[in-house]
Amino acid sequence: MEVKSNQAIWNQDFTDANVIRLHDAIANQAAAALRAQLSPATQAELSRRRPTNLPAYEAYQTGYLLWRQRKTAMAAPYLRQAVALNASFARARTALAGCLAMMNTSSTEARELLAQAQKLDDSLAEIYAARGFMQIFHEHDWPGAEASQRQALALDPRCVNARHWLGVYLSTQGRLDEAKTALRQALALDPTMPTLLADLGQIHYFAGESQPAENYCRQALALDPHNSFATAYLRQLEQAPALPDKETLWQEIANGSSFFKVYLKVEPRFAPLHDDPRFQELLANINLSAK
Repeated sequence: MEVKSNQAIWNQDFTDANVIRLHDAIANQAAAALRAQLSPATQAELSRRRPTNLPAYEAYQTGYLLWRQRKTAMAAPYLRQAVALNASFARARTALAGCLAMMNTSSTEARELLAQAQKLDDSLAEIYAARGFMQIFHEHDWPGAEASQRQALALDPRCVNARHWLGVYLSTQGRLDEAKTALRQALALDPTMPTLLADLGQIHYFAGESQPAENYCRQALALDPHNSFATAYLRQLEQAPALPDKETLWQEIANGSSFFKVYLKVEPRFAPLHDDPRFQELLANINLSAK
C-alpha cells in the first residue's frame, strides 16, 4: 500500500503448503514491486552499492572484520576473493586497497584499486579515507591527506576510518588537541575498536600525558590482548624516562619503518635531535617542517 495515495502498489495471490517457501515468495515479489517504484537513478545507486552475490559479501565481511582488527595478512585473501566474485563491488576494492596500503607491500596496486573503486562509486567515503591514508604513509602529501579525509567526512560524517586517519594526520603535524578530538569522535562511532583506543593513547603520549596514554592502551589490550599497537605504545611509555644517547636515537631512526618516520616530529624521544641539521633534513625529505 502506498501511504500518500492509499493505493496498492502490488496485489497477488500466493498458495504454497511450505510456509518458508511461501514467505520467501512474498518477500521476493514485494521487493521486486517496490524496486519498480524507484527512480532509475535510485535503482542504479542501489545496484552499484550492493554486492550481486552472497559469497562476495560474506568474503568482504570476513575480510573487513579482520582488517578492522589489523590482521591484514589474514584479511587480504578474503578481500581479494570478494573482488574476484564481484568485480563491481566498490567497497571490497576499497577495503583491499586500504589493507594493502597498511601492509606496505604494494602501493601501486592499492592506488589502482582505489581508482577502480572510484569509477564504480565516486560517492563512497571510504575511497577518500583510504586515499588519505596513503597520502600520509606512502606519499607524505600532507595537504592532500587532510583534504581527502575531510572530503570523506563531507560524504559520510560517520566514516570511522576518515575520523581515525584525520586524527593520525593531525598528530603528525603536531596538532595534538585536534587529533585527540578526531580520535574521540571515531571512538564514539566505534567504541570497541582496539586500534582507535591505542592510537588515542599514542597521541596522549606525544602530548606528554603518560597516564591517559597508558589508560587508553590498556583499554585496547582489554579488548584485544594481542593488539600490537597498544603493546608498542606501552613499551614507548616505559622507555621514555630513560632517554638514550643521540647515536642510539639515530640508530633507532635508521632501523624504523617508513610508517614510523611520519611521527618523528612529535615523538618525544627524538627531541634531543631537533636542532641537528641531519634531523631537519630527514623531516624535509618527508615534507615535514621542524616547527
